[in-house]
Amino acid sequence: MTLGSLGAELAAAPEGASRAGLLLCLTALGDYAGSGRATERTTLDDMVDAFEAVLAPLRREASAADCPHGPHGHPVTGDGDPADDIATGVLLAAPEGRALYDLAFRRGAVVASPASWQCPAFLLPLAEHALERTRADRERLFGRQDRWHGQEQSPEE
Repeated sequence: MTLGSLGAELAAAPEGASRAGLLLCLTALGDYAGSGRATERTTLDDMVDAFEAVLAPLRREASAADCPHGPHGHPVTGDGDPADDIATGVLLAAPEGRALYDLAFRRGAVVASPASWQCPAFLLPLAEHALERTRADRERLFGRQDRWHGQEQSPEE
């Protein structure tokens, strides 16, 4: 599995059950991609496309209902080793993993409820921040691209 394939999977099903897991993985891997380890512009393009695809449904869902989790009822991400977020994302991306996570939650092994990971009010700012950061990283690493003409411009222009 690659960053591009994760992005393509999320973009293809921005409202699917695996959305939270895929978004969490892509967000956690953003530092890796933005550090210059992603050597092709298309990798960051795929990530940007995925974040853009997921925003419309998240905005619609977040505005359609009140969040039942309260201001402090969402999971905490990005507070240390990204491997923790990636591991949770991998679980949440597949039906079997979601079942294992649910069992761990019911047994008290994890704090955040499965529903809190799926909450649009939690996912929306995560996706917005990831999109902003990935666009900035893409421009810093590869320059701006004129989407109409396919021409790249250096960041200094």
